[in-house]
Amino acid sequence: MIKSYIWSFGARFSHIALIFSFIISYILSKFDSLLYFHAAFGVVFGVAVIFRIVWGFIGTKHSKFSDFKFHGLMAYFRSFFGKKEKFIGHNPASSIVIIIMLSLGFVCAVSGLMLYAIDKNSGIFAFLYDSYSELKFVKSIHEVSANVLLIVAIIHICGALIDKFIHKNDSIDSMITGYKLTQNDQSVKPNYIQKVFCFVWILAILSTFFIIFNTNNFILRSHAISVDYRSQNALFAKECGSCHMIYPPFLLPKKSWEIMMSGLENHFGTDASIDDDTNKNIL
Repeated sequence: MIKSYIWSFGARFSHIALIFSFIISYILSKFDSLLYFHAAFGVVFGVAVIFRIVWGFIGTKHSKFSDFKFHGLMAYFRSFFGKKEKFIGHNPASSIVIIIMLSLGFVCAVSGLMLYAIDKNSGIFAFLYDSYSELKFVKSIHEVSANVLLIVAIIHICGALIDKFIHKNDSIDSMITGYKLTQNDQSVKPNYIQKVFCFVWILAILSTFFIIFNTNNFILRSHAISVDYRSQNALFAKECGSCHMIYPPFLLPKKSWEIMMSGLENHFGTDASIDDDTNKNIL
């Protein structure tokens, strides 16, 4: 048996980035106060997913989708009880699971950016903010894709652990070192374009990680316009803001404000009467 170089550094680096960015983003999703950081790690995850998909078409031999084994899944599972076949690249189970995870990952990342835009008027899809009522389904897509991805990832991890500790294979080790033990030399040699792509791939993931934590970045930047209502109308800020937050005028149509300002003596159960001149000024 000899050591063959199977997985490029770019593929291995991306694999680690995918794992940790997804785990961190998933955990942060449980805390409303950390929503921005949930989105930030989600963007890093999305970038890693996109580059891995491209690598599946232009990458080295065993990383290409064309090298994946999509047939013989049942035979592969039956081999668990006998002599297990050794695969240089991906076995049938991992081939199918990887396609599922990349597909779910892409849907999860894109729907997450859309949902962040709809909820926060932020990010590259901020133009969807005014259409939030028609896009409520995006939340369900994002949650379902994230949860299913988590389940599939756990199954994938369990399979990898079985492969290592029960069948004594070196699949997990190879994703760290890049090398597998093979009968013949099966080493891959990235060409110039593949090397450049790997460099750009790693640089993109690292750059995204650092850029994203500047909240004014172009990917997640807020498109909301800050308005100082106190400077626009001091009476409005004083009279309306003394009992509750200052509600932006655009939240209600003109007719609704006219009705509300004409009945301040019974303003949601409170007498909020003001003189006529102040009323007219605010209205």
